[in-house]
Amino acid sequence: MADVGRLTSAVSRSLWDDAGWGEWEAIVRGWVEAPGYLPPQLTAEVRVAIEQTADIVSARAEGFLLAKTSGFSDSRATLVTMAISELARNILLYADCGEIVLMQIEVGAKRGVVVCALDQGPGISLIKSALAGGYSTSGGLGMGLSGLKSIADNFDIETRLGRGTRVGVLFFAE
Repeated sequence: MADVGRLTSAVSRSLWDDAGWGEWEAIVRGWVEAPGYLPPQLTAEVRVAIEQTADIVSARAEGFLLAKTSGFSDSRATLVTMAISELARNILLYADCGEIVLMQIEVGAKRGVVVCALDQGPGISLIKSALAGGYSTSGGLGMGLSGLKSIADNFDIETRLGRGTRVGVLFFAE
C-alpha cells in the first residue's frame, strides 16, 4: 500500500505540477465561457486517496455530500457518484493507486461539482478508441469513459504514456 502523503504530493508535483484548482480553473473557464460569463469560484475541495476498494466507497460518500450541499437532486447527485465509481475503479484497475479530487464550484448563480481523477499508471495508449466506447483492455463492455462523457456536463482527459492519466468531469445542479 502506498504512503498517502507521498502519493498525493508526488501526483500533484511530478505528474501534473499543481493538480489543484489553479489548473482546473482554466479548464472550467473554457467549459462555462459565454456572454455575461462570470469566472468560476472554488468553494470547497476534498481529496481522497484511492488505494483499495474501500476508498471508492469513501470517495462516493464525499462526492454525494458535496453534490447535495451544492443543491443537486438525489438523481443528479447519483450521477456524480457514478462518475466517481468509474474513475476510482479505473485507478485501481490500471494504476493500482491514485487520487480523486472533488471540487465544489460556483459560476454566477450556478453551482457544480468537478470530479478529477489522477493516477501515475501506464497512461491510455488508444485514447480515441477508449473515448469512442466499446473498447476495453479489462474485458468489460468498454463504456466507462465514453459513458462518463455522455452523462457529464463537461469532460476533459489528459494522458501521458508511462506517466499517468488525469480525467475531469463537471456536473452542474439542475
